[in-house]
Amino acid sequence: MISNLSKVLYIFFCGIFFALLQASYFFLLQMSLSSAYITYFTVVLAWLCGSWLGLRIALIHKEIHLAFLAMVSVYLLYILTGIFPFQMNFLPLYILLVISSSLYAGYFFKAQRQAFIQVKYLFIWETLGFIFGLIFSFLGFILFGKRLILFGPLLTFFLVFVFFKFKGYVTAYDRKNKK
Repeated sequence: MISNLSKVLYIFFCGIFFALLQASYFFLLQMSLSSAYITYFTVVLAWLCGSWLGLRIALIHKEIHLAFLAMVSVYLLYILTGIFPFQMNFLPLYILLVISSSLYAGYFFKAQRQAFIQVKYLFIWETLGFIFGLIFSFLGFILFGKRLILFGPLLTFFLVFVFFKFKGYVTAYDRKNKK
Protein backbone atom coordinates (compact mmCIF):
# COMPACT_ATOMS: atom_id res chain seq x y z
CA MET A 1 0.00 0.00 0.00
CA ILE A 2 2.74 2.48 0.97
CA SER A 3 4.68 1.50 -2.11
CA ASN A 4 1.72 2.16 -4.41
CA LEU A 5 0.93 5.46 -2.73
CA SER A 6 4.52 6.69 -2.93
CA LYS A 7 4.72 5.60 -6.58
CA VAL A 8 1.58 7.54 -7.46
CA LEU A 9 2.67 10.57 -5.45
CA TYR A 10 6.08 10.56 -7.12
CA ILE A 11 4.50 10.59 -10.56
CA PHE A 12 1.87 13.16 -9.53
CA PHE A 13 4.51 15.52 -8.10
CA CYS A 14 6.63 15.09 -11.24
CA GLY A 15 3.62 16.36 -13.20
CA ILE A 16 3.39 19.37 -10.89
CA PHE A 17 7.15 19.91 -11.24
CA PHE A 18 6.96 19.85 -15.05
CA ALA A 19 4.05 22.29 -15.08
CA LEU A 20 5.76 24.66 -12.68
CA LEU A 21 8.97 24.60 -14.71
CA GLN A 22 7.12 25.36 -17.94
CA ALA A 23 5.10 28.14 -16.32
CA SER A 24 8.25 29.59 -14.75
CA TYR A 25 9.99 29.71 -18.11
CA PHE A 26 6.95 31.26 -19.72
CA PHE A 27 6.44 33.92 -17.04
CA LEU A 28 10.14 34.80 -16.84
CA LEU A 29 10.50 35.20 -20.58
CA GLN A 30 7.22 37.11 -20.85
CA MET A 31 8.36 39.57 -18.20
CA SER A 32 12.01 39.88 -19.16
CA LEU A 33 12.26 39.28 -22.88
CA SER A 34 9.08 39.66 -24.90
CA SER A 35 5.36 39.28 -24.36
CA ALA A 36 4.76 38.36 -27.99
CA TYR A 37 3.23 35.02 -28.92
CA ILE A 38 6.62 33.88 -30.19
CA THR A 39 7.84 33.63 -26.60
CA TYR A 40 5.18 31.08 -25.75
CA PHE A 41 5.86 29.03 -28.85
CA THR A 42 9.62 29.19 -28.25
CA VAL A 43 9.17 27.72 -24.77
CA VAL A 44 6.81 25.02 -26.04
CA LEU A 45 9.06 24.04 -28.95
CA ALA A 46 12.19 23.99 -26.79
CA TRP A 47 10.36 21.89 -24.17
CA LEU A 48 9.23 19.40 -26.80
CA CYS A 49 12.76 19.16 -28.25
CA GLY A 50 14.22 18.53 -24.81
CA SER A 51 11.58 15.91 -24.03
CA TRP A 52 12.34 14.17 -27.31
CA LEU A 53 16.05 14.19 -26.47
CA GLY A 54 15.28 12.91 -22.97
CA LEU A 55 13.51 9.91 -24.48
CA ARG A 56 16.75 9.07 -26.27
CA ILE A 57 19.04 9.19 -23.23
CA ALA A 58 20.28 5.73 -22.31
CA LEU A 59 18.77 4.38 -19.10
CA ILE A 60 21.01 5.51 -16.28
CA HIS A 61 20.60 5.34 -12.54
CA LYS A 62 20.83 9.13 -12.25
CA GLU A 63 17.21 10.13 -12.83
CA ILE A 64 17.16 12.50 -9.88
CA HIS A 65 20.22 14.30 -11.28
CA LEU A 66 18.20 15.22 -14.37
CA ALA A 67 15.49 16.62 -12.08
CA PHE A 68 18.15 18.67 -10.29
CA LEU A 69 19.47 19.94 -13.66
CA ALA A 70 15.92 20.97 -14.55
CA MET A 71 15.60 22.99 -11.35
CA VAL A 72 19.04 24.60 -11.69
CA SER A 73 18.30 25.58 -15.30
CA VAL A 74 15.21 27.54 -14.36
CA TYR A 75 17.18 29.39 -11.66
CA LEU A 76 19.92 30.20 -14.17
CA LEU A 77 17.28 31.71 -16.43
CA TYR A 78 15.88 33.63 -13.46
CA ILE A 79 19.32 35.11 -12.75
CA LEU A 80 20.17 35.85 -16.38
CA THR A 81 16.86 37.54 -17.17
CA GLY A 82 17.29 39.64 -14.04
CA ILE A 83 20.79 40.74 -15.05
CA PHE A 84 20.09 41.13 -18.79
CA PRO A 85 16.42 42.06 -19.26
CA PHE A 86 15.08 42.46 -22.81
CA GLN A 87 18.28 41.15 -24.41
CA MET A 88 17.13 39.05 -27.37
CA ASN A 89 20.71 37.99 -28.09
CA PHE A 90 20.45 35.68 -25.05
CA LEU A 91 17.51 33.79 -26.57
CA PRO A 92 19.63 30.84 -27.82
CA LEU A 93 21.00 30.36 -24.29
CA TYR A 94 17.49 30.57 -22.85
CA ILE A 95 16.34 27.92 -25.33
CA LEU A 96 19.18 25.64 -24.19
CA LEU A 97 18.12 26.12 -20.58
CA VAL A 98 14.53 25.15 -21.40
CA ILE A 99 15.81 22.10 -23.30
CA SER A 100 18.02 21.08 -20.39
CA SER A 101 15.02 21.24 -18.05
CA SER A 102 12.80 19.18 -20.30
CA LEU A 103 15.37 16.40 -20.69
CA TYR A 104 14.03 15.11 -17.39
CA ALA A 105 10.46 15.04 -18.71
CA GLY A 106 11.37 12.77 -21.60
CA TYR A 107 13.65 10.60 -19.51
CA PHE A 108 11.01 10.35 -16.79
CA PHE A 109 8.53 8.65 -19.12
CA LYS A 110 11.17 6.30 -20.47
CA ALA A 111 12.38 5.27 -17.01
CA GLN A 112 8.93 5.00 -15.41
CA ARG A 113 7.15 3.10 -18.17
CA GLN A 114 7.38 -0.16 -16.23
CA ALA A 115 6.25 1.27 -12.92
CA PHE A 116 2.63 0.40 -13.71
CA ILE A 117 1.09 -2.71 -15.19
CA GLN A 118 -0.54 -0.49 -17.79
CA VAL A 119 1.26 2.62 -18.98
CA LYS A 120 -2.01 4.56 -19.16
CA TYR A 121 -1.90 4.91 -15.37
CA LEU A 122 1.50 6.58 -15.58
CA PHE A 123 0.06 9.09 -18.03
CA ILE A 124 -3.11 9.60 -15.99
CA TRP A 125 -1.26 10.44 -12.76
CA GLU A 126 1.37 12.59 -14.47
CA THR A 127 -1.31 14.47 -16.43
CA LEU A 128 -3.39 15.05 -13.31
CA GLY A 129 -0.29 16.43 -11.60
CA PHE A 130 0.49 18.57 -14.63
CA ILE A 131 -3.03 20.05 -14.74
CA PHE A 132 -2.93 20.68 -11.00
CA GLY A 133 0.52 22.26 -11.45
CA LEU A 134 -0.72 24.58 -14.20
CA ILE A 135 -3.62 25.74 -12.05
CA PHE A 136 -1.29 26.11 -9.06
CA SER A 137 1.23 28.06 -11.20
CA PHE A 138 -1.40 30.40 -12.56
CA LEU A 139 -2.99 31.11 -9.18
CA GLY A 140 0.39 31.22 -7.44
CA PHE A 141 1.73 33.74 -9.91
CA ILE A 142 -1.34 35.93 -9.44
CA LEU A 143 -0.99 35.78 -5.65
CA PHE A 144 2.80 35.74 -5.22
CA GLY A 145 4.32 37.00 -8.48
CA LYS A 146 8.00 36.26 -8.98
CA ARG A 147 8.24 34.71 -5.52
CA LEU A 148 6.45 31.67 -6.96
CA ILE A 149 9.26 31.29 -9.50
CA LEU A 150 11.85 31.85 -6.79
CA PHE A 151 10.53 29.20 -4.39
CA GLY A 152 8.20 26.95 -6.42
CA PRO A 153 10.78 24.91 -8.35
CA LEU A 154 12.80 24.28 -5.20
CA LEU A 155 9.74 23.17 -3.23
CA THR A 156 8.46 20.86 -5.98
CA PHE A 157 11.95 19.45 -6.56
CA PHE A 158 12.09 18.62 -2.85
CA LEU A 159 8.77 16.76 -3.09
CA VAL A 160 9.91 14.90 -6.21
CA PHE A 161 13.17 14.00 -4.45
CA VAL A 162 11.44 12.71 -1.32
CA PHE A 163 9.02 10.52 -3.24
CA PHE A 164 11.76 9.41 -5.63
CA LYS A 165 13.69 8.04 -2.67
CA PHE A 166 10.65 6.27 -1.23
CA LYS A 167 8.80 5.21 -4.35
CA GLY A 168 9.51 1.58 -3.58
CA TYR A 169 9.41 0.02 -7.03
CA VAL A 170 11.78 -1.07 -9.72
CA THR A 171 12.41 1.22 -12.70
CA ALA A 172 13.24 0.26 -16.26
CA TYR A 173 16.91 0.89 -15.45
CA ASP A 174 16.81 -1.45 -12.47
CA ARG A 175 15.17 -4.22 -14.49
CA LYS A 176 17.66 -3.84 -17.33
CA ASN A 177 20.68 -4.00 -15.00
CA LYS A 178 19.44 -6.61 -12.54
CA LYS A 179 22.14 -9.17 -11.80
